[in-house]
Amino acid sequence: MSSQPNQTTNFTTFADWCLHFDSLTEAAKHTVEVLLKYANTSDCYEADRILSNLTWLNLNYNQIADISPLIALTNLTWLNLNYNQIADISPLIALTNLTWLDLNYNQIA
Repeated sequence: MSSQPNQTTNFTTFADWCLHFDSLTEAAKHTVEVLLKYANTSDCYEADRILSNLTWLNLNYNQIADISPLIALTNLTWLNLNYNQIADISPLIALTNLTWLDLNYNQIA
């Protein structure tokens, strides 16, 4: 994979993000690490299986700045991202099933 900055927009699964970890920004790497910890595995495919089936996810207090890796979690209906460092919420547009979202205490202007 080349290191073109916009290639991460082609990632459609969490496994894509995880398997291309070395090409990610530091902020995206941190988010992938948080999600791997949440899934309680270091295996990208197992984490993808677990995370892609989630409907509920609480990631508050994780110092997350880049939420782009969340675009693969399209089954989410409930998402708590409060007390992080998020400024850009545009990746959330991919989460069309969300009915509840908490973004309090972030860097959103």
